[in-house]
Amino acid sequence: VDLNSDDLVSISPSRLENFNKCPLHWFLDAHGANDGSFSANLGTIVHQTVEKLASDSAFDEASLWKSVESQWHTLAFEADWLERAAQRKAKLMITNIVEYLNQAKAQNTRLLGSEMEFNFVEGRANIRGKIDRIEQKPDGSLVIVDIKTGKRKPSAKELGEHPQLGLYQLAYVNGALRESRSEERR
Repeated sequence: VDLNSDDLVSISPSRLENFNKCPLHWFLDAHGANDGSFSANLGTIVHQTVEKLASDSAFDEASLWKSVESQWHTLAFEADWLERAAQRKAKLMITNIVEYLNQAKAQNTRLLGSEMEFNFVEGRANIRGKIDRIEQKPDGSLVIVDIKTGKRKPSAKELGEHPQLGLYQLAYVNGALRESRSEERR
């Protein structure tokens, strides 16, 4: 990208977070040095499962795990002990997600959309991405949710400094999500 030109620069919220962590790793990944890690593949399977089943009022840990397990054969392991460790990690992810979803349900939080795509221009940036979930609390406030599949829940301070969530909020402020929701209703 020629920074002196007037061309738009494409930005992906999830890749911005990687860039902020380590520009060198971001560059290497963006230019083919990463063939997809196990964690990314497992995270994708868990995300797909949550998207598919979480809107079902009867979801539980067992049904989410069964769905993940049905795709388990797509993951490669170099040893049995690594597979067992990965299963423990995946089950913990599911436990944490189910805990969050049950808490949201108990608080009468309503799902407005999942996997909502957006695209908007801010200055010279063309920002395009997909939001895991948008929820509405009983008081009318909106919550933008990025399902994390890591080992631990991020702290409030980490969330406040989270560039991916910041761009999601910017998408909302710019009306990009209203466009996505109106397309979803068609």
